Amino acid sequence: MAVAAAVIRCRRLNIPRAFVISMMINAIQAAIGRSMDPLLTPPAGNSLHIKASSVDGVQIYTCSGGEWRFLSASASLVDSSNSSIFIGTYAYVYSPKHVSAIGTWSLNNSEGVIAESGHAASEVTGRVIAFRGNKFALPAFLAQASSHLFDGTASLVSYIQQIPSDGGVPPGSSSCRKGSRQVHIPFEADYWFWTQDRQPPSVPSELSAIGLMIEGFFGTGHVKYVFNGTSWQQKNITASMYDVPGGILVGRFFIESHADDAGGSFTWEVFNPNGWTVTAKSASPGVQVDGSSLPWRLFSVTSASFNESFLGPITQVQMISTRGGLPPTPMQAQAVVETWKIMLLQWSFKVCMKISDSECTIT
Repeated sequence: MAVAAAVIRCRRLNIPRAFVISMMINAIQAAIGRSMDPLLTPPAGNSLHIKASSVDGVQIYTCSGGEWRFLSASASLVDSSNSSIFIGTYAYVYSPKHVSAIGTWSLNNSEGVIAESGHAASEVTGRVIAFRGNKFALPAFLAQASSHLFDGTASLVSYIQQIPSDGGVPPGSSSCRKGSRQVHIPFEADYWFWTQDRQPPSVPSELSAIGLMIEGFFGTGHVKYVFNGTSWQQKNITASMYDVPGGILVGRFFIESHADDAGGSFTWEVFNPNGWTVTAKSASPGVQVDGSSLPWRLFSVTSASFNESFLGPITQVQMISTRGGLPPTPMQAQAVVETWKIMLLQWSFKVCMKISDSECTIT
């Protein structure tokens, strides 16, 4: 995601300021409260943008094979702090081909955005990446944006949380008989919309880069592990890079099969028309910020092509805000290896490119 500003003045982040930022994040998380289930919370580098509540929500179930099967859901959305403000709609239709899809949210645009974009609303579709619940309760979930339609409020959404309040549970299976009609079950839930920050989150001191952050991307892909008989060994890692989750494809990340002359093999490529490629090596050991995700890392650029801009060449890369990508734990591995010798694990990350100046003024 490009970072644009008319005037930018920067100095190297010192420890006291980093500590203050960390304390602010902790305070915000404490204020948010019940959403801070780590499984259902977006990675660092995303901020809560809109809180909406459902109105006239309904989930439709159909009787199939003696069980009630979820078919679709819909709701109007209002501002959670002022129910008189209508802000959009939610809709979902189940598809066996897209079982991870969780719905589409349409959010109204402001008058200024309508005039600029020509659309009264914009849309975001989400793919569920974390889930808590069972058939006896409306589930809580975290969805990652998978696509956007039209410019406006929803075009910047990176993650959506469903926080259930009441209802939505189908009747008991005993009422599902041949010839049963569809049932419409009211539900209430809050939807929290998050956007990707334009600046990276605070990082551990050993991952601090020297210079100005000039460009950031969201990546999602796979980590390849091979089981050697006793443990899982990471063999490769690939990802596609976007401006925001579900946004525009801008490049890719991969590991070169052969390192360059300076030992770099981690490669980021941004496509034309203003494309560039940088290859880098680890500048410090990875830091396990989230125990369920790949370590955050700092890289030093070792070779590049088309790496010049008015800001100067890219010299460092931070891979942060990771989610997922770890192999099974030792306890899980025994069961997994009976089925798979090779695993491809989904993961996501945010990458930030930095130039070398530790103190700068850009006009």
